[in-house]
Amino acid sequence: MYRNLLVRSKNLIISPSVEWTNILNEKTTSNEILSLFNLPLIGICTATTFLGYLFNHQEILIDLALKQAAFAFSAFFFGLYASFFILLKIMPRFYDSTSKELAFKLIAYPSVMIYLIHLMNTLFPETYFLRILSLYSGYIIWEGLSILTFKKRELQIFLTAIITFSILMMPWIISQLFYRLTAL
Repeated sequence: MYRNLLVRSKNLIISPSVEWTNILNEKTTSNEILSLFNLPLIGICTATTFLGYLFNHQEILIDLALKQAAFAFSAFFFGLYASFFILLKIMPRFYDSTSKELAFKLIAYPSVMIYLIHLMNTLFPETYFLRILSLYSGYIIWEGLSILTFKKRELQIFLTAIITFSILMMPWIISQLFYRLTAL
């Protein structure tokens, strides 16, 4: 299972057009994608958030590390679904045949970049500048959308921007909401 996860992640980063052809030809449900791809990556991000908080702070405060890990898990998980629901609502305006599985694939797989960058940033805080590489998600999305048939091809740029913005911003918005709610 984890070997396939690593191979798929590597292929999405190195050769996204070839991997998208494989992804779009697969008959997988959103639950299978979630359980075999996103949840293991979110779990790794959650664990590294916990460990990163413990190792990068002078005091060992397990309760705060657990809180940070819970925030990370919630932000990634709910951010994934918030992005999915946004795409599900707007996709019929761009693409003729919309399915929940296709919409979930377009959100779930490009999220690999934010997971990997979060992993690096939590273990090595001095790599904060790597966050700019999360924009590569836009290229991964572009390659996936290039295979699909749009009502108008120029809509691909707009949909790529919406999906990229959603994938990158929804976890951040949700984490900020949790921080504000717990600060009260």
